[in-house]
Amino acid sequence: MSAVGAVSQLIRAATPHATAVRTALAELEDARVWLALQRGGVWCDARRIDDDASVVPAGATLVVRLPPDAGYPDVAIDPGWIIHEDADLLVVDKPAGVVVNAVPWDAQGNLQVALARWLLARDGAIGRLHPAHRLDRETSGVLVFARSQRANAGLQRAFAGGGAAKRYHGLATGRPAAPHLTLTTGHGRSAHGVFRTYPSDQIGRTLPDGSTVKAMVTTFEFRGRDDGSWWFEAAPQTGRTHQIRLHLAALGCPLLGDRRYGGEPVWRGAALTRHLLHASRLTVPHPRDALPVTFEAPAPDWLTGS
Repeated sequence: MSAVGAVSQLIRAATPHATAVRTALAELEDARVWLALQRGGVWCDARRIDDDASVVPAGATLVVRLPPDAGYPDVAIDPGWIIHEDADLLVVDKPAGVVVNAVPWDAQGNLQVALARWLLARDGAIGRLHPAHRLDRETSGVLVFARSQRANAGLQRAFAGGGAAKRYHGLATGRPAAPHLTLTTGHGRSAHGVFRTYPSDQIGRTLPDGSTVKAMVTTFEFRGRDDGSWWFEAAPQTGRTHQIRLHLAALGCPLLGDRRYGGEPVWRGAALTRHLLHASRLTVPHPRDALPVTFEAPAPDWLTGS
C-alpha cells in the first residue's frame, strides 16, 4: 500500500489488493484518520465508509476528508428550537452555524442527526426524518423535516412546483435601484464550479459540464436603516442554491458578512462571523390534507435593531 500525504485536507490510500478499511489505513499512523472514519469522513469510490471492517476492492482509492480548522461540531438540540411538531412534520428554528445534514467530512455533527438522537432520548424511537429543503450553514430560521417518506414526497413536490412560499429577511449594503423590485436571471456554475448568475437570455443554455442554466427569480423590498445598511425582505419564486445571496450581489447590494459574494466582513468596527440572512416565514401545503400551513421563526436581535 502506498499513501500520499495530506493535500487540501485529503489523505489518499491506494490499495493493491482487496482488504479491510482498517488494514488499508493502518500505515497512515494519523489519529485524524481514525476520527474521520468514526465521523463518516472516509470514502471509497464515492461511497462513504462507516465501518473499519468494510472491504476495499483491489485498486480502489480511499479518500480521507478532514474537517476545517474549526474541527468537528457537536450539535445539542434545544427544545426551544421546535416551532411545530405533528405526526408528519417537525419544524425547527435552525440556529446559524449549524449544517442541516451530512457534509463530506462529517456525517455526525448536523441538525438531522442531532434531532434523531433527541427524539430517540425523548420518545424511545426515531422514525424517519427527511429535510424537505435546505438552509445554508450560516442562515438561521424556519426549516421543515418530513417524518415519513409519504410526507417527504408531498413536500418535495411543493418545493419543486412552486407550492412553497418563502420569506427571508436580512441586512445588505450598497444602494438598491428601487425599494421594490423583481430580479430575473439565469443560475448555474462557472467554469470553476462555483455558483453564479447568468443573463436572463442565457436561461436554457447548456454549460460545458452538461448542466443547464436555470431561471432564478426573486422579489425584494428594501428599507434603509440608520446604520447605513439596508433591511430587506426577499421572496424567492424559484429555489436555486444561494439564490438570494447571488441576486443581492448582482444588484450591487451584497449580503452583510457574505464573504463569498462580496459582502462586508466588518461592519461599524465589528467583525462579522457569518452572513446576515434569516428564513422568517414558510408556507407549504400540509402533507396530510394539502391545506396551507405557515411557520414563522422570530427575528434575531441583529435584524430588529435600527
